[in-house]
Amino acid sequence: MENIDVSNSDLQDFPGSFFLGFARVQIRSFEFGINDEENVLNYLQFFECNGCSRLDPEHHVSAVANQDVFTDAIESQNLSAAAFYDVKNPPVLQLEPGKKLRCIRGHDLLEAAHRYLPPGERWWYTKLYRDGQYI
Repeated sequence: MENIDVSNSDLQDFPGSFFLGFARVQIRSFEFGINDEENVLNYLQFFECNGCSRLDPEHHVSAVANQDVFTDAIESQNLSAAAFYDVKNPPVLQLEPGKKLRCIRGHDLLEAAHRYLPPGERWWYTKLYRDGQYI
């Protein structure tokens, strides 16, 4: 497993009332707008040369979740909200069918990862924010 280099002080940069934490999320669980195909191709080329570094904090994506969607997901998985503050080993967030997270940063990266990774490996480290306020 790759190492994540994020200190606890990094967590202080997030607005506590809106930052939900970190999670590993299936790429199919995101919704986002139109991709910049040139950026997607650049990411694919990067992955081919350097591998797919999902755990590097510089490569984390950001997404917003409706509070009800987030609560339903953690309750159905018997997780606590505090588990999502484990930077080194964040939990997998599995959404109910038809529920999505709105990607607000990194959608070209996610599209490239979807094309590059084999089906069983299509997940990404994600910074989660409550819908309504985010960085």
